[in-house]
Amino acid sequence: MIHPATVGVLASFGLERVKVFARPKVSVIATGSELIPAGRRLKPGKIYDSNSLVVSSILKSMRIEPVLIRTISDRKDILKRALRRAFKRSDVLILTGGVSVGDYDYVKEVLAELGVHAIFWKVSQKPGKPIYFGKKSSKLVFGLPGNPASVFTCFYEYVFPALRCLCGFEEVYLPSKTACLQTDVRADRSRHLFLKGRLSFSPNGGEVTPLRHQASHMISSLCNANCFISLPPRSGVLRRGTKVEAHLLPHSGEHVS
Repeated sequence: MIHPATVGVLASFGLERVKVFARPKVSVIATGSELIPAGRRLKPGKIYDSNSLVVSSILKSMRIEPVLIRTISDRKDILKRALRRAFKRSDVLILTGGVSVGDYDYVKEVLAELGVHAIFWKVSQKPGKPIYFGKKSSKLVFGLPGNPASVFTCFYEYVFPALRCLCGFEEVYLPSKTACLQTDVRADRSRHLFLKGRLSFSPNGGEVTPLRHQASHMISSLCNANCFISLPPRSGVLRRGTKVEAHLLPHSGEHVS
């Protein structure tokens, strides 16, 4: 990263220009006929769109300014026009919603019509099972599920490292710490769990507590989370004191060392 001290060192050597990695151009498209922007009056059958704001806010925290932010209804023609425009302007497309198996989930179909090659769809994890990833030439496409906690989790576990790689970083994944569970947790036999957690350190080492409200449509507990607790598939209950892996969230504004 070129920060003020780096600028001073470069200038002291008389360097006017240096080679850098260009920030990727990213578009954000939230799909859903039920979505309306914050600030408008909420009508029956509608919900406020938080996904586009969450994703664009994370991007800005990474010093990436989105080139396009759209909220569109579940119509194939509108989606196709928006995607064509986004492909012309972007290196990376991030969509939320429309990637599951509902009657109005058109994202995968429209992407295929536009020549996107699907790399994978669905991951054995919770939250965020129906995540999609594809490529069109050198352009990357991420289709995140519509539930807010799924969007947040999938962004940091998949999109975040991809963007950091494009930005030239060598360490691209969320920092990982080993910590002891402070409560019993039931694992999942077939799915990898990412639990919203609170990590702290004491003289005895790292301690992590799963937070309440873990469902994929619940985002309130993320305000207090500073990590994801990563639990691979297994049967039974993980008892208090079991060592687990915690992925540190950079947005928390705290230094967890």
